[in-house]
Amino acid sequence: MLRAVISALLVAIFSGSASADSVFTYQGLLHDGGSLATGDYAVSFSLWDAPAGGNQIASTININPVSVADGKFSVELDFGAAAFTNADRWLEIVVNGSTLDPRQRITRAPYSIQTRGIFVDQNENVGIGTLSPQSPMHVVGDTRIDGRTALPSAVRPSA
Repeated sequence: MLRAVISALLVAIFSGSASADSVFTYQGLLHDGGSLATGDYAVSFSLWDAPAGGNQIASTININPVSVADGKFSVELDFGAAAFTNADRWLEIVVNGSTLDPRQRITRAPYSIQTRGIFVDQNENVGIGTLSPQSPMHVVGDTRIDGRTALPSAVRPSA
């Protein structure tokens, strides 16, 4: 019987390209039949919004083979930046057709992509208060600049 014993280390990996901004490394420890697993395994990773049940977020990532030595394995996963909206997320792992239980809670390292309401899309547009920025800097809601409240454009006096 396969089971994950320690599978909680998540490390954000950053690079200069926009396509790699949401890649993170998942490291785990896998037991097979009571012993540390060794060999190649077919592993699927899916992202969920709840520890059980819930809704799947983004597409499933299938990696075959995942090389496991002395129970240890490491994979790079990319569910896309939009999957991390500052809501809780759990990783479900399926090894050779067996779903491991429980799902693993995603800690904040991947969330550094989206920091406290700031969202950067694949085109490097920045959104504050929106997950769909329409320009290089898109702010939704009232703003304060240097201690003063900026008026919404609809109520600004014309020049």
